[in-house]
Amino acid sequence: MVIFIEIDINKIDNDYVLIDIRDEAKYKEGHFRNSINILPLHLIIEPEKYLSKKRKYLLICEYGIKSKKTSMILNNMGYHTFSLIDGIKSMNKRN
Repeated sequence: MVIFIEIDINKIDNDYVLIDIRDEAKYKEGHFRNSINILPLHLIIEPEKYLSKKRKYLLICEYGIKSKKTSMILNNMGYHTFSLIDGIKSMNKRN
């Protein structure tokens, strides 16, 4: 069994694809530059449509809870995903 890994935004490099898994309205309110918006259900049902097993992905949600769960499921499928520690809300507190 593969487990999910949390990662700090300051530890990522250009090798990561940023995927914001929040709904479209939240994404439009504000998101990380260069992130793409894909709902978790889409990633889980059709991961091969959005992901490659050769790339690394950072999943971003509001508080880090949904991204952890989604990351765990995708990693068990053989993908390399990580969850942003405490989600995008933690980034707002730092600024």
